[in-house]
Amino acid sequence: MSEMESRVDRMARAARDPVVVLHKFNKLRSQRPEQLVLVVEGDEDPIFYSVIAQRCGVQDDFLALVAGGKDLVLGFRELLKVSLEAKRGAGVAFAVDRDFDDLKGFESGADIYCTPTYSIENIACSPAAIKNLLYYEFKLHDPELLGDIDRVAEIYDDVSAKFVAEVRDINLLIYFGRTDSMRLCGASIRDIEERANRIFSLNAENLAINCNFKGDAATEIVRFTAPVSIGDAILALPRFSALEPRERWRGKFWLALVVRFLSILVEDRNSSSPRFFACGRGKIKLNLASDSVFRLLASACEIPPCMRFFFAQLPQNALR
Repeated sequence: MSEMESRVDRMARAARDPVVVLHKFNKLRSQRPEQLVLVVEGDEDPIFYSVIAQRCGVQDDFLALVAGGKDLVLGFRELLKVSLEAKRGAGVAFAVDRDFDDLKGFESGADIYCTPTYSIENIACSPAAIKNLLYYEFKLHDPELLGDIDRVAEIYDDVSAKFVAEVRDINLLIYFGRTDSMRLCGASIRDIEERANRIFSLNAENLAINCNFKGDAATEIVRFTAPVSIGDAILALPRFSALEPRERWRGKFWLALVVRFLSILVEDRNSSSPRFFACGRGKIKLNLASDSVFRLLASACEIPPCMRFFFAQLPQNALR
């Protein structure tokens, strides 16, 4: 390994150190010493949780601190518990995605929220969100157009069923990588392809879904540190098959599907001869850019009872 590669590796490892998050936290506290802080995984989490908190009627504003991943949120939480220098102020709470590995053996508590689904994307992409967007954003509130909501929702259900069949092997590999691959194959997941347009396509004409990464080809999407085959992952199939796909499969894939589906619906609703709606020329304008669509879905989705309870107990249940 070259000196440059070694230096890059050292920098990458340093960035994954919870101490880095502690430094960010201390800097935040120096500017906002008393405000409640919610530590989250990624850049889109603050958008989602801020909208949900407003919908839950949270009165106290909170600052979101992006840790940069689940391991860093969990590691920082443990570090904060024993830190003598960190000022907790009005309190610190935490939110992580369940994924396939829950809290990774760390202790649960009232100060940390773990989604009941794979991730917040699964919550955002709930069937209720699709129906609410159809009603409000697609202007189907006219009594004569209400039937379109159930009709399009059924179409989405059919598309979802096809989607599950197409991306099954990829999700199985992720599940295996998070649960058994190190023990059985001496390998862990190195990275997962995030470019949805490479993983699957949704045909605008017939709504057919195609994924070219089935069987061992799925390892091109879920990349391991050592050789792993789909045959290895089959060992986890009984437990994986018990998971409900919409709730417990990788949420970023579901979000990509919903964005593509909505874009097709917008074009169809605005056309002069719609196929999915009773009436066209809807003049629908929907911003489906990443941040905007996430905010839109967060405002329309069904909020899990456990999430409502978590926010109802803040800031009193935060780490102090």
